[in-house]
Order: sequence, then structure tokens, then C-alpha cells
Amino acid sequence: MSRINSMNNIKEYREWFKEELLAYYDEREIDAFFLRLMEEWEELDRITLAMEPGYELSEKSVDGLPLVVEQLKRYRPIQYILGKAWFYDLELEVNEHVLIPRPETEELVQWIISNLASRKNEKLRILDIGTGSGCIALALKNHFPQAEITAIDMSASSLEVAKRNAENLELPVNFQQIDMMEKEQTARLAAYDVIVSNPPYVREQEKAFMQKNVLDYEPENALFVPDSDALKFYRLIADFCVKHLIDNGTLYLEINEAMPNELIELLKEYQFSDILVKKDINEKARMVKAEKVSFSEVPNAISTN
Repeated sequence: MSRINSMNNIKEYREWFKEELLAYYDEREIDAFFLRLMEEWEELDRITLAMEPGYELSEKSVDGLPLVVEQLKRYRPIQYILGKAWFYDLELEVNEHVLIPRPETEELVQWIISNLASRKNEKLRILDIGTGSGCIALALKNHFPQAEITAIDMSASSLEVAKRNAENLELPVNFQQIDMMEKEQTARLAAYDVIVSNPPYVREQEKAFMQKNVLDYEPENALFVPDSDALKFYRLIADFCVKHLIDNGTLYLEINEAMPNELIELLKEYQFSDILVKKDINEKARMVKAEKVSFSEVPNAISTN
């Protein structure tokens, strides 16, 4: 009889799970995986997990753990294994057609929510460019129910995921399949008070520093840009804003921490004002906010915090 068939309680399964994965992940990450599975399958929290070593697992966990271990050994992200991820208190469906929502994107959403708090009851027009799972658009709709939120993506498969998330959360968002590189398509869009985007920004040269769980599973077209044109999508967005962001409207962007200065120069070329670079919790420059002014005005202060 194999070891796994002889195990009886959660302590034994947890030890087995850790031993199987130690060659692939560090202990903290393995513990996080196990806790996530127990929260999902057994509705156990961290305290219960520690205080009840004799707890007997359900058949679902007993059957599921070996399957998860095999996928984790292939570096498949736990979010794709479970088919869900949490973002700003929302449970979202995710699969290989969409990026797994990141903590820094939550920080971007928090920044927007904080800045727009006084306008919560206004009928703001907000556009999310490259929506993926819909995480940004849905989190904003959840906090600004009066807002008219449109979310676009070039991928039909991504939009299917985003639409299911909107239905499951009962958060109405206008999803459209739009390719930002096709002006005939973008011309169909309206003018907005706020435009937000987390576009592809990882340079090809940076692949060497990325983990296998990202490189092997997450959608490449949502991550990477050519080394020779790293600001490709920011340029498209800035150009789009000329006609589709109202005067005194605000643009929010998630950015590559290595290129804030280059992006600032690009935004200045497009007459953006009050350009603010914001660092994330790890002190990396990961977000930009900029105000659109009319072309008759001159851009002013640029700051970092």
C-alpha cells in the first residue's frame, strides 16, 4: 500500500504534500498552497489547520491532493488549478486565457478608488483597456455602482471569462472586443472621465528573470512587448486619449518599474499634466496617474511618491 493510501489525518497529508514539493518550491509557498486548498475544499482557516492535526479530510481532498501535486510539479499556477483567484474582495474565475490578477494591480485599483471617493455617486464614465479577467472593471463597478464602466480586450476568450465573472458577481459592465491597434474599432468608443489600463509591458529581455509558472502558463500576448518598442501599448493608449479622454479626465496605468522616466516623456508629448508616479508596497515604481489638458495648455509638475 502506498504511503498516501495509509494516511488518516490532515497532519499526515500536510507533511506528505510538503515533502513532495520541496524540490520545486520553498516551504512558505508550499504552506500557502496547502492552506489555499484546505480553505477551498474543507473550509478550514489557518488556525483550525494548526489546532486540529487529527482532522480527517473529505474524499474530495483525498482524491484531489495527488492531482494538484502533479500539476504543481509542472509549475501550473494554483489559481489555474482551482480555476479561481481573489481580487479586491471579489472571487474571479481565471484560466489560461487571462492573467492571474496581481497585488500591484489591486494597489492601482485602491489608488483609483481613493482618488474618486468623493465622486462615488456621480455617473462617471470609466474605460478599462485590456480587461482580461475583468478584475479592474469589476472591482471599480463594485465600488462605484453609479458609474458606466466599459471594458475592452482584443481576445474573445478573455472576454468570455470576464463576462462570466460579471454575471456571477452581478456587476453590469459593458464588455467589447476591441483591438487597440485598429483605429476603426477604437473609433466606436465614447469619451470617458477615467481611463485605466494594465497593458502588456514586460520586455522580451526580461523573460530570463521570470518564473516558469508565468512563462509556461499565462497568456504571452498579455505580458510581453518587443525590446525595440517597449512602450508600444502606452503610445496607443495615449494617442487614443487625445479623442476619448475628456479634458481634465484622468489616465491611470500600471507600468514596468524599469521605465517610468521613458513613460513620463511619452505622456508629456501627448500634453498630459500632473503626471504622478506611485510606488507599490515593495517600493517599486508601478503606477502612473496623469491628467489630460487641452492642447493649448502646458504640462506642469511631475512628481513621485
